Amino acid sequence: MIAVALLAVAGAAAAFFLTRWRETTPIPATQQTAPRDRWTERAFAVGSLFHRVYSAGWEGANGAIGDAYLYRLTGDLALLRFHTVEHDMRKMFNGTWVDDRAWICLAELY
Repeated sequence: MIAVALLAVAGAAAAFFLTRWRETTPIPATQQTAPRDRWTERAFAVGSLFHRVYSAGWEGANGAIGDAYLYRLTGDLALLRFHTVEHDMRKMFNGTWVDDRAWICLAELY
């Protein structure tokens, strides 16, 4: 009886961790088709608008943080290239406020 209970607990734990692993593993760019759900689709639409009005200050840092979460979900390499090649975060201006640089540091972290 104890062995059956342990086996059931082990199976439930394995199912839980497998599900969590799938949720946090980015989809390779070669396997992407379209956004998986309406919220991801909405995030891509907002990101598209952000990319059109990008500025290299705290606004750009906040956009980079949002794109980091979207990249984690989708694995879309275009999001990564936008902030590392096209608009290198190391070249963002600090502005006149200390929090400008803080937002940029957070974006670099994400």
